[in-house]
Amino acid sequence: AWTLLQVGYEADWPEEPNPAFEAGDVSSFLPTADYVVHPPLGKWMIALGMRFFGGAENPWTWRIASAVVGVVAVVLVARIARRLFASTAMGIVAGALMAVDGEAIVHSRTGLLDNMLMIWVLVAFGCL
Repeated sequence: AWTLLQVGYEADWPEEPNPAFEAGDVSSFLPTADYVVHPPLGKWMIALGMRFFGGAENPWTWRIASAVVGVVAVVLVARIARRLFASTAMGIVAGALMAVDGEAIVHSRTGLLDNMLMIWVLVAFGCL
């Protein structure tokens, strides 16, 4: 996500870039493109969190997009269940179960692409 934000494509990194990146050297990426198998939309969403909240130097900026997506997912699940079952009580139960689900909480605390996929699948299902 950081290299997408900086150069517009997924740049390659040198061997073992994590210690330098964690120490604040966020510009050690190489000028060559990396072979990437993941679609870029989720990485762009993470990059927006970095752009709006201070860059890659602060680790929580990597995770803020996932946290926001996790909160929105609870609302979407409640809304979808409300419309699906035509019951406000079922919508509240579904939203509450999503809010306390361990996997959803863990994924909302990390900068992984899983939450980004989840939100777009929920949006697509809600549109159905």
